[in-house]
Amino acid sequence: MNQTNIELTLAADFNAAAGGWKVAFPNIPFRSPKPYVRFEIVRVSNRDDTLEGQAPISKGRIVATVVTEIGTKSKDANTKADQIAAYYPMGRRIPIINGEIVIIAPPNIQEGFPQDADWRTPVIIDYEAS
Repeated sequence: MNQTNIELTLAADFNAAAGGWKVAFPNIPFRSPKPYVRFEIVRVSNRDDTLEGQAPISKGRIVATVVTEIGTKSKDANTKADQIAAYYPMGRRIPIINGEIVIIAPPNIQEGFPQDADWRTPVIIDYEAS
């Protein structure tokens, strides 16, 4: 298990969570009309509970930001945020090379907010990979 495999696995899995909406991935040029979803990973910490250092655990979070037009109510953004959250229930296990990724908390849908010409609704999904 390494950070590259974690990111690639989560990104591939997230395409299904987006449910047909376009996805903007980090460091890849993206030009698509709204609505779409931004996918980002925030690495939080690494630890190893063994004396030998042979079982690393990487904690992180997916930040999925639903992006819609500003001034069009928040129903579409909230509906998509609910769909993404439902795709990642607490306890879900995602296989990864030499380990697994586990969703360690219920997803947290944040309050939507305006930014430029967008309405953005973040969904926070905490995980541990081991």
